[in-house]
Amino acid sequence: MWHGMKYSKAILFFLLFGVSSCALDGRFSHNWRAPLENAIKAEWRSGDSRKYIFIEGDFNGDGNKDEANLLVRKNGLVVGLFAFISNGARFDAYLLDEFEEDGFFDEMGIRLARPGQYKTACGKGYFNCRANEVMELNLANNAIELFKYEGPSSYYFWDQHINRFHRVWVSD
Repeated sequence: MWHGMKYSKAILFFLLFGVSSCALDGRFSHNWRAPLENAIKAEWRSGDSRKYIFIEGDFNGDGNKDEANLLVRKNGLVVGLFAFISNGARFDAYLLDEFEEDGFFDEMGIRLARPGQYKTACGKGYFNCRANEVMELNLANNAIELFKYEGPSSYYFWDQHINRFHRVWVSD
């Protein structure tokens, strides 16, 4: 997992104006683009106006609106989960995880996890908790839920103690 890789605000600008089948323009030269329309046409995506590839929330608790996006490497082989953290004046981009694109958008998406208490997958007994793995997660801020349609999910949340995102499985 990569933490802290910073990217241009150009992605944010592009995605604010909707999902498009065209690649990001030259202002963003880090080889990422929005998913093509035909990749996000599964029927289950119709339940969200943003097709479960874009969310907004305050992930780090500073009162600013942050964003998360699923983007595709321009070669089309890798999907990246990005978080864009606002300081009020600009956004810093964090590449949280990468996945093989092959069929990813057929069943994977993101949605907002609201503050609250959640049992983790190990806390529900799906598997044994490892060292430093909690049985219950207490989210003080919004988090990013990465989910498989009708399948497992995990939360990416901002850890105030280490100033980076951390991933926890909440279902299997």
